[in-house]
Amino acid sequence: MNILNLVNYKTMKTLTDFIQELKDNGFTVFTSDKKDPVTYCHFSKNNQIGYVQGEYFGGFNFSTVHKPCREYGTGFRVTPNDGISEPTIEWANKAFAFSGWVVGDPQNIKKYNSVDEYIKRETILEQRFL
Repeated sequence: MNILNLVNYKTMKTLTDFIQELKDNGFTVFTSDKKDPVTYCHFSKNNQIGYVQGEYFGGFNFSTVHKPCREYGTGFRVTPNDGISEPTIEWANKAFAFSGWVVGDPQNIKKYNSVDEYIKRETILEQRFL
């Protein structure tokens, strides 16, 4: 992935800029991405976890994060299908909310209690704090 794909061309805001904005607003940020600059990351505040990534053809996508389950995977995309051009704290906060459009039994969706619980459960990818 080319860093040029991770830029909002109107404001020139990069994922790296947004990571700093998250940290400046009290979020904890971590990733398993070995690239520098990173192309995706998880973020947390008040024991809630969200996810953001830069898209290959530009733009950004946010997702919720929950414990894996057969019916609902590990999270729900909260941004429109074509992504958003500008990552914001508002979108980060939306990544903490449950998606009400889920069909089936939403009681099967279990959030992690903390970043530590998420990291301890992740046995394949090594996480690092940014």
